[in-house]
Amino acid sequence: MTDRKLSCSRRRQDQILPSVEGSTINLYGGPDGLISYSWTGPEGFASSLQNTTIYPATLANAGTYTLKVVDEEGCETEAKTTVLVQRRPAVSAGADLYICETEEQILIAGSNSGGPATYLWTTSGTGHFEPDGGLSTRYHPSDGDREAGRVNITLTAVGIGPCGTFSTSDDMTLSILKVPEASINVAF
Repeated sequence: MTDRKLSCSRRRQDQILPSVEGSTINLYGGPDGLISYSWTGPEGFASSLQNTTIYPATLANAGTYTLKVVDEEGCETEAKTTVLVQRRPAVSAGADLYICETEEQILIAGSNSGGPATYLWTTSGTGHFEPDGGLSTRYHPSDGDREAGRVNITLTAVGIGPCGTFSTSDDMTLSILKVPEASINVAF
């Protein structure tokens, strides 16, 4: 029996499975109808199910998963897949800011402590951004913004790669302060 197992043993090519932090990792084994399925993987992962899931996906779940299957005649096959787990974007638009109504623009610096993303700045006002993408931008308040005295500014991040369907946003407030009129009283 040992010689037979050696002669019918095969190994399949490694595949790559991208995933995102917090999602479900679905591992599908095949073919159907075999005697046994044996999954092993990172962090002591083990399963005897043909198809298995890991939820929620964490960075610790990244690595190589091996599936060994055995058919009715004792032949075994091994297949591997590498699971990549990408961090979700985690953005901050920054702290609330204050400017005087006479200022033409203000630099806003956002941040991302998560995975790679593309960025878009939006406002509740009618001013504009230069540029409107990237983590840092300059906001140019409009006359309407100055009159309102306050606008909300939002930084939105859309994940890249397996995170492409995930987006996250953060808001900050820009207060536009009226400049007091200076006056001099002259007495004779």
